[in-house]
Amino acid sequence: MLNCAVCHGVSGKGDGKVVEFLNRRPTDLTIIQKNSKGVFPFDRLYEVIDGRVAVGPHGPREMPIFGRDYSQEAGEYYGITTPKDIDSYVRGRIVALIGYIYSLQEK
Repeated sequence: MLNCAVCHGVSGKGDGKVVEFLNRRPTDLTIIQKNSKGVFPFDRLYEVIDGRVAVGPHGPREMPIFGRDYSQEAGEYYGITTPKDIDSYVRGRIVALIGYIYSLQEK
């Protein structure tokens, strides 16, 4: 809710408060699995959310890079300093977020 709802909306349908200020409408998070032929694209979501590695020639990136943000959070807020522990923290946050997105999928 803290990071995603402002663009994707509380329901995840892409109708957040700032949608009118964006160049592209945010993805409707409730139909990701439906749009992927019934398969939930975990790896693709991970790459998009993490954002620290280029995902391909998709043009400018509008979505924030949460992998970077979570790395900073690990160090600044939790005092985690080793790269291995920071990566573990980031992975945990992203996997939890993907789990939440999975729970939003239309049945």
